[in-house]
Amino acid sequence: MTLQKARLHITLIALLLAVSPVFARINNFSDAVLYNDQASIEHFLKQGADINQVVSQGMTALMYYAENRNYKMMQFLIQRGAKVDQTTRLGNTALMKAMGISSEVIEQHTTPADKYRMAVLLVNAGADVSKTNQHDWTALHDALLGKTDLQLITYLVSKGALVNQKDQSGRTPLFLAATRLHPDIVAYLIQQGAAVQTRTSDGDTAFLETIAFLSNNGYNQKIHSNYAASLQILDMLVKAGADLNASNKQGQHHFHKIITFNAPLILHLVEMGADVNLKDNDGNTVLALVEKNYRDGYIKEPEYKKIKTILLSAGARPVALANNQDQYLFGAITSGSLDRVKQTLAAGANINAYDSMGQTPLIAAIKAMNYPIAVYLLAHGADKNGQTRDGLPPLQAVQGLEYNLVSNYQTTKYFTLLLQSGSDVNAVDSQGRTALMYAAKTKDMDAIRLLLQHRADTGRTDKSGSCVLHYLDFYGTVSAAELLMRNGAQVNCRNDKGITPAMVAFNDNNLELLAYYLQNGAAVTLKNNSGESLVDMATRQKQTARFDKEFYEKAYTLITKAAE
Repeated sequence: MTLQKARLHITLIALLLAVSPVFARINNFSDAVLYNDQASIEHFLKQGADINQVVSQGMTALMYYAENRNYKMMQFLIQRGAKVDQTTRLGNTALMKAMGISSEVIEQHTTPADKYRMAVLLVNAGADVSKTNQHDWTALHDALLGKTDLQLITYLVSKGALVNQKDQSGRTPLFLAATRLHPDIVAYLIQQGAAVQTRTSDGDTAFLETIAFLSNNGYNQKIHSNYAASLQILDMLVKAGADLNASNKQGQHHFHKIITFNAPLILHLVEMGADVNLKDNDGNTVLALVEKNYRDGYIKEPEYKKIKTILLSAGARPVALANNQDQYLFGAITSGSLDRVKQTLAAGANINAYDSMGQTPLIAAIKAMNYPIAVYLLAHGADKNGQTRDGLPPLQAVQGLEYNLVSNYQTTKYFTLLLQSGSDVNAVDSQGRTALMYAAKTKDMDAIRLLLQHRADTGRTDKSGSCVLHYLDFYGTVSAAELLMRNGAQVNCRNDKGITPAMVAFNDNNLELLAYYLQNGAAVTLKNNSGESLVDMATRQKQTARFDKEFYEKAYTLITKAAE
């Protein structure tokens, strides 16, 4: 390079530093990685930067790009000498990061083929597929936890992944393949020598855990469209030597592991030869549990009759129903019979008893959406603040944290009933969450207004330090934020991770809510525990985001304008 060209080169760099706020923020190798600036990375490497230094949350640059599924940058770093088997403090490698679950947005755009491509790149560069982290977890475990297919698993095993490696809880890759309903992968792992009798620290086998998963999630055609094929996983495991009638440390056998009783699963187990008269450590047979769940209202009558017929035909010994008025009370509530509720209470049922799910009669009535029964219970001594065994107060029971259990009209009706009966408007659940936080999470404006009218405290924080504004995520509205802030909610409240409501709105791509916060005093320079401010986050995402680029462009403009 001639002197004249060198001077021109230096002048251009100086101009870039002067006019580009992004370039000016890249002060070191870590910045260059986080801003996905390949030219700057190359520059700092030439200046002697350690390519294997930690750049973010204990990860090297290679790990960071593996977790973010950036194949091009992974390839770039490997070509320049990045170590593929360097580990985080917890022992995770770049291969584990590439195989594992990433953020929701990235995971939505990741395919098993993407993971396969990264696995080949890392293994060809010398990655050890059998390496374990501090939890005895391997890349094969990670690959089975998220999106996967047989090609990816076959490749990892062919390169040395151990099919019988146990994690700290005792689970092998076979457990994950079975409980995530991958019959082709289950068959392959068994063919490769996967041990089917392996037990977890609780004594469960892959067979027992698969039954629990099938009964909890599988028996719903919307969740898993090919339920019959998934049932064949149980056959594969038994054919390979799994003990059909094995029990865990709680004495639970096959039927005892069922979470939601359903006829197809029970019939399949019966046809496999499962013993219908085995008892758990509490002395319960499957028929006794079915009777109890029917009595409590958790099995509807048509399904109950099918299941009972199957079990009796298979030789189940009949069980006598216990004369338990408390349980009859819950059955009456679930069936919606106020007359039966009155009868069981008159016969001595405890109005504040717990059912097998840990619910009180009042909360059971609320969840059953039976207003007359709820009114009757409150009028006859039901504890207006009585929580479930898991610590859920009545007001929170009206609204689920993830979705509305009842319509907004019904929500307001039950809130009004409870509040007029004296329920504590600021009672918290086991995580420190108030009813106002639940209402914010479910975007129920009527509930928010009603709770505020009854002096709900907008300054409360939950056990993670989050305030009510933190709960206005994804689809949180400006009207909700405005109402809450007008009643004292603080726009710059920070949770235990240093995250502000504005950061939540930014991370959830809620531009309207972010703009409102910025207009009303949201601090853009406050840093979270990772050392990033809102300005830093916006600048980084503007430069590195592969998805939702339009949002990040607009958010960057709003945030930098607020920083002026």
